Amino acid sequence: MISDHFPIETSIAFDYIITLHKNIPFQSQKVFKSSLPPFIVDLIKERRKIRRYCQKTRCQMTKQRYNHLTLEIKISLKKFWNQNWFDFIKKMGKNPLQVGHSGKKNKLKGEAVCGPDLIHNLISFQS
Repeated sequence: MISDHFPIETSIAFDYIITLHKNIPFQSQKVFKSSLPPFIVDLIKERRKIRRYCQKTRCQMTKQRYNHLTLEIKISLKKFWNQNWFDFIKKMGKNPLQVGHSGKKNKLKGEAVCGPDLIHNLISFQS
């Protein structure tokens, strides 16, 4: 009896997995690396080479170069992320709550743009 139900469960699970793979976009692990500017990627590669060499030789000058590259990468990443964030904020405009997913302004019927009123213990709070 159990063997009769197993193929049905397997086919349902398999169909479910196929549907998931079709509807959920695949995101590779290289998205982060490809989204970085080439000079930051080159700094990271150089730092990895220096780290391997530093671990082999235990040279103090190499260790200093490694630390300097680490600092450069941190500073470059912070600048890059901050610039991306400011570009996103600029793209959203002054009041991002007024723009919907389609890019058109929301037309709410009788409600404020910022959201509905809150009611707690029969007391209405304006939002």
